Amino acid sequence: MALTPNIRNQFTNLDPATALTTAYHGPYSDLLTNLFPASSFFQTVLHHNDPSLPLSLQSRSTTIFIVTQLSRPVFFTVIKPYYALQDAAERIAADAEMREAFRYLAGDLRLPRLFGLSVMGTRFGIYEYTAAGETIVPSYEASAAVEDRWPYDVLEPRGEQKLLEAVEAVKDMCEPVVK
Repeated sequence: MALTPNIRNQFTNLDPATALTTAYHGPYSDLLTNLFPASSFFQTVLHHNDPSLPLSLQSRSTTIFIVTQLSRPVFFTVIKPYYALQDAAERIAADAEMREAFRYLAGDLRLPRLFGLSVMGTRFGIYEYTAAGETIVPSYEASAAVEDRWPYDVLEPRGEQKLLEAVEAVKDMCEPVVK
């Protein structure tokens, strides 16, 4: 179960109309820490207006959580407020930010794949980078602005299941790294 009652409560108490990504810091921090516990050598780090990130990722309306294991990226989440889902320009920007985050993190990657969540409120889409071919799925196309790129909701069983599948894939890849 990805969403403990406490985490679910944090998400359901959010005002979906909020334009502040900071409102999502607590729920997503707790969710990621629950999914990637420190006892398994994971660390979840918040990057918001972080000058160490590429300029394109330093937006006030964007928050990035990077999950590392032994100081190497294994998973990340780029968060925007829910309203961004209703705006084509915001969706295009979110897709571009995901691709920039993969480029930024790929140099430190030790795993064969890197998963990233593009989040708008509680809705999300899963992106995957494959190191061998340096490919990102979904591929870039003009239809990046389509709302279908964010088909899951963390509060719905289908979304929770999809999130857990991605997390399990990451943990399976990480297991040999720690041993």
